[in-house]
Order: sequence, then C-alpha cells, then structure tokens
Amino acid sequence: MALRAPRTTVATLAALALSTSLGLGCKDKPLPAPDPDGKDLIAGAVVAAVTKAEATPGIRTYKILHVDDYPKPLGYSLHLAAYDPKADTFEAAVERRRLGGMTVVNGHFEVRMADWLKRDYRIIAQEPLTEAELAPYIKARDHK
Repeated sequence: MALRAPRTTVATLAALALSTSLGLGCKDKPLPAPDPDGKDLIAGAVVAAVTKAEATPGIRTYKILHVDDYPKPLGYSLHLAAYDPKADTFEAAVERRRLGGMTVVNGHFEVRMADWLKRDYRIIAQEPLTEAELAPYIKARDHK
C-alpha cells in the first residue's frame, strides 16, 4: 500500500508553487493550465471560470472559501463566493481582480469537485481569506 500525503500538505505545496509560477504582474506569461485532478483548488484560491449556464456569457471570478473532503463516492466539495463583473478573457479577469472593486454576487454556494472539473477555469491568484469572506460559509455550515 502506497503512502499518500495528506491533501492539506499537497494543497500547501501546490499553493506555494502556484504563487511563484503565476507571474500575475507579467503580461507575457500565460496562466498555468488547471490541474486535471483539481489539486490546485484550495481554500483562498481565486478562480476565473467560463460561465455557460448563466444568461450572459463571460468569465466569472470566484474565491474558494473551503474544501470538504467527503468519503467516496462523494469526494471533494468546494464552497465558493462569486464576483462581478465578468471578464472576456482569463487575462482580463486577472487584471480586473488586481484592480479591485469587485462585487460579491453570491457570498456562498457549494459545488461538487467532479462537477467543477468539467468547467474551463484558471487559478488567477492565491489570497488569504478574511472573516467577512468566510462569514456566509460559516453561517451556512453552522445553521441548524
């Protein structure tokens, strides 16, 4: 039986590698492709993803608030916040996030990792989570 590193260790290493490889200030560096297994989807990751199910097309920005690790067959589940405005390209989403002033359009929602991985997305930043960002997730988690 092979030993597996805990997801948190893998996630921490992935975040470190991601923060040094994104080069968000360098316009000539392309954004890295997403990890096919979703190991880049960790708490604090800012994700730009193509929206197909919404009325208006574009690339919406999300921030991962928490990642649940449920036993199989469920697997991982993402808790996210969604922001406006949408962008036309992944690079424009990076610039928009850098400029700030984004509006929260959904403070918390949950998506199964298996469903999220079907989307075209890029990790555009890694940011610390604030109490204000986590509040909707905590309220939903603790609601009884």
